[in-house]
Amino acid sequence: MKPSLLLPLLLISLLSLPSAASMMKFSFTGHITQVDNNSNQVWDPLDLMGTKITGYFLMDVELASHGREETSFYWWHNIDYGPGALASSINIANKNYSLSGENDYNALHDGWNTNEYLEYYSGLDQFARPVNDLISLSDNEIVGTQTPEGDLYFQQHISIVFSDSFNDFLKDFGPSVGGAEPQPDWRQTFSWENDGSANNGKMGKGGFSYRKTLYPNSGGREDLFSASVGFNLSQVTASPFTAVSEPSSMWIICCLILAYFINYFLSRRRPILHSRVPSAWL
Repeated sequence: MKPSLLLPLLLISLLSLPSAASMMKFSFTGHITQVDNNSNQVWDPLDLMGTKITGYFLMDVELASHGREETSFYWWHNIDYGPGALASSINIANKNYSLSGENDYNALHDGWNTNEYLEYYSGLDQFARPVNDLISLSDNEIVGTQTPEGDLYFQQHISIVFSDSFNDFLKDFGPSVGGAEPQPDWRQTFSWENDGSANNGKMGKGGFSYRKTLYPNSGGREDLFSASVGFNLSQVTASPFTAVSEPSSMWIICCLILAYFINYFLSRRRPILHSRVPSAWL
């Protein structure tokens, strides 16, 4: 390979290295059991009842691991100020509805409106009896904009909760590195399944709401649409998620310095072309 091609290829490969952020993905499947259109119809109940849904939550483990140990077996974390730990998506009738987390900060009112809620049950109660292992995840997104007619708000909300009273599928939360309170091990992997059979000790359900509301300049409130679906969960799996992010400024500077020195040493090794030209030609 020519040295002139080696340098840009090396630089591109260095800049494309994945980030080391710790992320987990909670994928879920289920079936719709309830459809409500409280203001204008968004979904037809006859078409949706019983249909399959799929979705997932992406969790930033670092941001999620700042909750409170309420008891020896119950932990919770309400993120209502600052960047959220969750991003989520759900597919209903072949249409994706996504909550990216990019709108946790409400620019319209210059404040945070994150409103994420995480719950975790595992361990023994005060009588040394095992509690039902349980995880609950709730993600929320509100986007506010100003229009000539008034303030317009678009809101989405996804939540799931699942548990098992027979199988100990979650690790008990314990001391965290550098933290004041014990935290769940959100990096653990598992596969929770519910076949719907009676007395299997499994419980899993969730919901999604979808609203658009206008607050006119003249006062009052107008619901342009407001609808929700409920569903039972049949499976939830937790697995690591690797995302590729943009490189930091310091990483780019280091790559450029390295590229400079590589180019410098390669240029010194290149032959001097005029030294090979026969003297008779000069």
